Amino acid sequence: MNFQLLSLLLLPSALAQTAPNPILTALGTITSDTTSLNTTVATFNGDPLALIKITVQSAQLLSDINKGTDTANKAANLTLDQTLAIATATLALATDVNQTITTIINTKPKFDKLLVVDPVILLNLKLEQDATRKFSAAVVAKVPEALQSVAQGLTQGIDDSFSEGIAVYEQFL
Repeated sequence: MNFQLLSLLLLPSALAQTAPNPILTALGTITSDTTSLNTTVATFNGDPLALIKITVQSAQLLSDINKGTDTANKAANLTLDQTLAIATATLALATDVNQTITTIINTKPKFDKLLVVDPVILLNLKLEQDATRKFSAAVVAKVPEALQSVAQGLTQGIDDSFSEGIAVYEQFL
């Protein structure tokens, strides 16, 4: 009988440890969207019809960042273990964002051949940067207070990558 009581008392703790972290799930979705967009932009050959796929993927990324913000705002405060998992995922995302922005910058000569593309890319970069800032702020707010400045530092690289891409596209408009 005592064993059953102990099992019932430990069950909520065990479930809490294995319960999915909604912020981590949102980060995974955003990372997947980012790498898909990077692949599509990297293979862009100048075909105007290929811009449809890029536009759709960019819109999906923006939507998922906004959904991630809603998720983070509704989520409970993160434990230390959850914070470490989020930090690891954020570092991976920062690398993917940097690669994607670099690809967008390197593909600019192909985009330049299509007259109306640069302003659209610039707008998308600005919208995504703004959404990412909101998402980052919502996540940082859930991190234990003692680690919030570290969390802000981890997200700064993502913001810096967006700023770099925006600067390249702004200078030619």
